[in-house]
Amino acid sequence: MQRGLSEETVILYNKGMKLVGRVTVPQGEPSACVVLFHGFSGYKDESGQLFVHAARKAVELSMGCVRFDFRYSKTDKNASESDGSLKGMLPSEWISDAKMIVAEARRRFPDSKVGAIGLSMGGLVAINVAAQGLLDALVTWSAPVDQGRLVSISRIVDFIRSGAVNDVKAFSDDISRCNPIKVASKLVIPVLAVAGELDDTVPPDQARLLFEAAQGGKSIYVVGGADHVFSKQQAEVIGISMAWLSRFLQS
Repeated sequence: MQRGLSEETVILYNKGMKLVGRVTVPQGEPSACVVLFHGFSGYKDESGQLFVHAARKAVELSMGCVRFDFRYSKTDKNASESDGSLKGMLPSEWISDAKMIVAEARRRFPDSKVGAIGLSMGGLVAINVAAQGLLDALVTWSAPVDQGRLVSISRIVDFIRSGAVNDVKAFSDDISRCNPIKVASKLVIPVLAVAGELDDTVPPDQARLLFEAAQGGKSIYVVGGADHVFSKQQAEVIGISMAWLSRFLQS
C-alpha cells in the first residue's frame, strides 16, 4: 500500500442487498472527498486498476476517496463483491446505490466537499445524482449522455441485446427514464466532461452534449488516442481529473 494512506473495507445495504467498497484516506484530515462510480461491466478497481490508481492520486492531493461495487454488477470476469448479477442490473438501481454511497461519503467526511468521477455507465449514474444537488463537482469519463443518439452505434447496446441483461425491455425502459440529457441542464456545479478520442463504445461527441447542457462552470477534455477506458493514458486522465477536482473541492 502507498505510504501515507490507509484503506478500509466498508459494507452498506440497499434493499437488503450488500454493497462492498473501499474508503482510502491520506494521513491527517482529508480536505475533500472523491467518489468513484464504475462502468457497466466493471467493478470498484476498474479495468487496469484505473480506480485504484485514481484513489492513490486523490490521496496525494490530500483528498479521501470512496469506491464501491454497485449491486447487480457481478460477472464471471470481474471481482465485484456486492450482491446481484449484472444480468439483473437497472440504471435506476445503480442511481439508488450511488445516492447511498454519496451519503456515506458525507457522513465520513462531514466537513468536506464531495465530488465524483463516473466512468461510462457510472457517468450516467453520476450525472443523475449530481442533477439532484448531491455533489459539489462532477467529472465524467466516457459517459453516455444521450442514449437516444447511441442506440444504433454503441457496443454497450449490442452487448445488452446479446443477453447481458435478463430483461432487455425493462432495461431499455429504465435507461430511457434515466437518460442524462433529460437532467443535464440542472447541473449548476463545476463539470468536467472527459472523452477518449478513439472511443468506439461512447463516441467523444457525447462529452460535447454534456458540456453544452451543463449550466455551471464547465470544461471538456478529449484524450488524444484514448479508448473507452483510457488503457494507455491512465496517468494523463487521472492527473487532469484529480487536479481539476482538487481546484474546486479544496477551495
